Amino acid sequence: MTPARRRLWRSLARDERGNVSVMFVFGAMLLVAMVLGIGATGQKLVQRETLQNSADAAALAGAVVKAKALNYVAFCNLVLAALLAIDVVLRGVAFGLQLFLPIASSLCGSHHYDYCAYLPHATQVQMRYQMAAQQMESMMAQLARGERTVAAMAPALAVAESYRAGTDQAFQRNYGSGLSVTTVAPSAEALPVEDESSGAFFEHSQDPFGKIEAIGLVYLHLVLGDSRPGKHAFGMSVAGVQMKNSPGTVPSGSLPLKLSGGWKERRFFRTVSSLGDTDVAWRRKQVGVAALKKSRESENQTLGSAQAEFFAFNGHADLWHVDWRARLSLSTPFLPIPEGLRQFWVH
Repeated sequence: MTPARRRLWRSLARDERGNVSVMFVFGAMLLVAMVLGIGATGQKLVQRETLQNSADAAALAGAVVKAKALNYVAFCNLVLAALLAIDVVLRGVAFGLQLFLPIASSLCGSHHYDYCAYLPHATQVQMRYQMAAQQMESMMAQLARGERTVAAMAPALAVAESYRAGTDQAFQRNYGSGLSVTTVAPSAEALPVEDESSGAFFEHSQDPFGKIEAIGLVYLHLVLGDSRPGKHAFGMSVAGVQMKNSPGTVPSGSLPLKLSGGWKERRFFRTVSSLGDTDVAWRRKQVGVAALKKSRESENQTLGSAQAEFFAFNGHADLWHVDWRARLSLSTPFLPIPEGLRQFWVH
């Protein structure tokens, strides 16, 4: 080494100016790297939490639809029970008057002229009650068909509402540009209902029957009047109502629905949410980042699953009380998740 170079190195070794600048540059680079790493980790955690919220919202929305369907069925069942009680009174009165008419005609022929004058009125009342009973049975059949239509449509509506809730734009702002969430329900499981028996239907109709019978007979007494034929017709009408008030007179085609056996195992609604990059092809082409493919694989592997259930809020686990509600419940991976993906499973 020449003397000039030796003097230069000695001068640099003694001169400490600029050392702080070098340390600052390296320290700033390290600090920026740490901040970026913390930000990326935080964003990933926010995405995973938002993804789980998406799955929770989807599962709860589907269970709410099924709970509402059960409440609708329960309400229809209560209406059907009241209509059956009305129908029994109508058919009983019509049956009693039908028995009264030939007796009144016979008495008319035996010179009981008050019965002769009463026959047209009794005939008119009997026909009116018979037509009202037919209309009531038609209404019951339509309502029973409506129950079954709602029960058949509820699974598809639950899946549609689940998808709408799970992919709501409220979650999108936490995913980042180009990322989208997909929420699916593995299957549209049918509502756990089946036809109620005529005996059980009749028993439930007895709750409103007493009040309906009392009101109906008061009105009938006013219609038939206080004459001797009127009292006779009223007595036979009351007997006819008692005869028709039996399980064997329940109209066919108007049976309500009940919970099917094993409904507790079928009360759950499950969803899976996954996060994907919709702009990955464009980014790879424009930016050319080699690590983008690996990033996309991780994003598509991020899964969230949730489970919700419908339940009887007041403990009346039947379709004769309108108290069905929905809630989230603890879940486990109900779909086969490969071992390599379990680390990405959120819930």
